Amino acid sequence: MGDGYIGERFSTASYYYLAIALISIPAMALYASGSLRDFYMARTAENLASRAYLIQDQVIALLKNNDRNGLREAVKKLGAQSSTRITVIGADGKVLADSMEDAADMDNHADRPEFVQAMRSERGRSTRYSYTLDKELIYVAVPLKAEGRKAGVLRTSVPLTFLDRRLREIHVEIAVVAL
Repeated sequence: MGDGYIGERFSTASYYYLAIALISIPAMALYASGSLRDFYMARTAENLASRAYLIQDQVIALLKNNDRNGLREAVKKLGAQSSTRITVIGADGKVLADSMEDAADMDNHADRPEFVQAMRSERGRSTRYSYTLDKELIYVAVPLKAEGRKAGVLRTSVPLTFLDRRLREIHVEIAVVAL
């Protein structure tokens, strides 16, 4: 009877350990993937801001010269070279140029969160679904200053498909290790 009791106690303890593992491993995985996503989003936002600041002077010069064709061509070329969607938005929210779409076909962007933030401060950021591109994107917008006033916004963005795919791979890897 003594052996049965010890075996029974060991089994009960094993169930507790299994329950703890089944709760803690997914909790740690969720925390890790959330932290990884936050880190990646912050790094991507900084990278997008850097891209915007690198081309900001060129865009301002084209706006000052009222060279709309040059602006459209430059935005398309720069967007292709940097694998970045680039949008130039006037102070009224009207899209002046976009690297992936015809600006004339695009809605007014005055209500877009990143635009509003950039017009109020030094930078705006938003993550949301783009109905134009049918993807979730991260957007960073910086104001375009000409002659001491904000003449509009330069917005850069990239899709989040790579991040989402990598996070799914990490979840599978964690599940395999946990098993």
